[in-house]
Amino acid sequence: LFLSRHASNGRVVAIEAAPGVARCLEKNIAANEVSNVDVVQAAIGDRIGTVQFAESSAWGHIAQHGIEVPMLTLPEVMQRLGLPRLDFIKIDVEGFEFPILKNAYDLITRHRTMVLFEFNSWCQLAFADVNPKDFLTWLFRNFAYVGILRSSPDGYDVLEEVREDQLLYVLHDNLVGHGCVTDLVVTNARERL
Repeated sequence: LFLSRHASNGRVVAIEAAPGVARCLEKNIAANEVSNVDVVQAAIGDRIGTVQFAESSAWGHIAQHGIEVPMLTLPEVMQRLGLPRLDFIKIDVEGFEFPILKNAYDLITRHRTMVLFEFNSWCQLAFADVNPKDFLTWLFRNFAYVGILRSSPDGYDVLEEVREDQLLYVLHDNLVGHGCVTDLVVTNARERL
């Protein structure tokens, strides 16, 4: 609903793998009479098919066991919905952000997209078998801008730009300072900031 209000001339695509959460989302959209939001009930990943999904409210994730849900890629969602462009992506998929970003990298670069995502090193290790240091290395080598979203004392969110030579600082800050959860922003279109 927040993004819907801020994209009043645009379109919001809410992708949700958990059937219960997707139904709740659809009810909220209807109750608030929102007309610029589409709900896609699927997991997002690096391939098209199906996956097992452990449905656990906001902490649901792809798993070895659970309910079977469809999996789509971001390029496939864009094609199916006939989206002419992709300005902003927000990803929170409990550790599976790396394969999504790698799969959609050309799309993100072509559309000059800004991406906000949760860098959750614990989920990367526990659920996705992703090495957080490898993920950060890839981010720094593939995006012109990498920033940490921070809350300031006056209540506003600010971006702290970080560089590849600060990789260990970012990892330490994530693991020790923020309980393994850091919101990152990446883009190859710095002027969009």
